[in-house]
Amino acid sequence: MSHIKFIKTLIMLSLAFSLTACSESYDGPIAERPVTDEGRNGEAPVTKTLFQKVLEKGVPEIPLRKAFDYFDANKNIIKNQKYMSIIDFSQHSGQKRFYLIDMSTGAVDKILTAHGRGSDPDHTGIPKKFSNVSSSNMTSLGFMLAAERYIGDHGVSLRLDGLESINSNARPRAIVIHGADYVDPSRPKMGRSLGCPAVENRLIVSLVKKIENGSLVYSYYTGL
Repeated sequence: MSHIKFIKTLIMLSLAFSLTACSESYDGPIAERPVTDEGRNGEAPVTKTLFQKVLEKGVPEIPLRKAFDYFDANKNIIKNQKYMSIIDFSQHSGQKRFYLIDMSTGAVDKILTAHGRGSDPDHTGIPKKFSNVSSSNMTSLGFMLAAERYIGDHGVSLRLDGLESINSNARPRAIVIHGADYVDPSRPKMGRSLGCPAVENRLIVSLVKKIENGSLVYSYYTGL
């Protein structure tokens, strides 16, 4: 390694360490927390806010701002702060509208998800109605906490606890995250659930491992 390359490497390592230390000690608004965006082709890492980096990954701005604000105001009840999930039900079910956000790095995984058949009775791919009522077969909106895993009819599944009046019956309604055969990228639109945000079978175990035991889940629809 040349002397110049060696010096550049030391500078990059020093910057990365400084950014990591700053990030770990940061106690301000979560949206403004600094994160490292690794440089390309030998360039030095770039400092960005968590909000900026996540937004650049394609997460819709309005639900992202609302989720970050809620996170800041309710940190005391969010036991798992490593990840946050936003599901934008304004989008067609053929789109990857479930956004899994790594709150340390700003990385985003985009996942396909189903909605309730009662929310989309004509099966257009876009839900229009939402409910907190049992047997409605509709999707619920609002902020929830991912709770404990269990083995159910769909295999590994994850219970959800509603945090608002519009989703307070999530647990008694058995609105859970589970895998389903009808959620598949080969379909132009996903099949419909009984209200659950079902995901691809191949992703359910890894998703549950990340968000179980208290991470924030925000189920969003434009205008509501």
